[in-house]
Amino acid sequence: MVNAWAAVSKHIPSLERVSDLLKDADFMGNLPNGRTDLDAIIDAVKNPLDGGTASKLVKLSDHLENVKQVVKRHSGADGFDRLMVDLKNPVFAMQDGATHMLNDVKNLASGKVKKFDYEFDGDGIVCTKCRFDLELDASPGDLKLIEYKSWSLENIPKISGRQMTEYYRGIDKISEMKYVFNKLKTPDLGAVKTQMKSVLSSNADDVYKGMIESLKENLDVEEFSDFVGLIDNTNSQLYDFISIN
Repeated sequence: MVNAWAAVSKHIPSLERVSDLLKDADFMGNLPNGRTDLDAIIDAVKNPLDGGTASKLVKLSDHLENVKQVVKRHSGADGFDRLMVDLKNPVFAMQDGATHMLNDVKNLASGKVKKFDYEFDGDGIVCTKCRFDLELDASPGDLKLIEYKSWSLENIPKISGRQMTEYYRGIDKISEMKYVFNKLKTPDLGAVKTQMKSVLSSNADDVYKGMIESLKENLDVEEFSDFVGLIDNTNSQLYDFISIN
């Protein structure tokens, strides 16, 4: 969106949303730099003013509401400063990714987010610079790690297998990880799973070696051939980590 502030000033729903943000003391108080941050966020947006899916982004008034909810609920999480950097980056790919993530994170309860955008750590890490998008404050077995992918269907096979291996290395049950795809780009969950099958197949050996024993038990995997069998069946529980939003 060129000259976003000028466009907002002529669009009543978006202007009302901005007015609401400015009046919300809790929201403004949780922005590290207050009004300066809000101005930069609005300057960077690429969201359409009204409905429509041409840009594959939610409309601006909805995005600003998502920004409000995430800032108010999760500004205390580690890595929140990196999220703010992304929101103020005008590069379309950055806005695309941040918009997609916020449209999901808005639904999480206050304090649920433990970390934004951190490197994997712990024993056995192979991809030392690989990062996860979100770590949640979670009990064993509950969703813990989330990766947001605003990718077109044809590009999904290019997803990093090294990064995905670290997700598998960091969980005890498949329910503890989630890859969330953008439903505006990939509305068919079955088609997404088919494309992810290619990623899993290409990286099967590394993923299998990275899995800890508790995860193998959770998936009823005793040997490599069992894992390959799960990959071949996109209806298997192995694919439960894939969702669209």
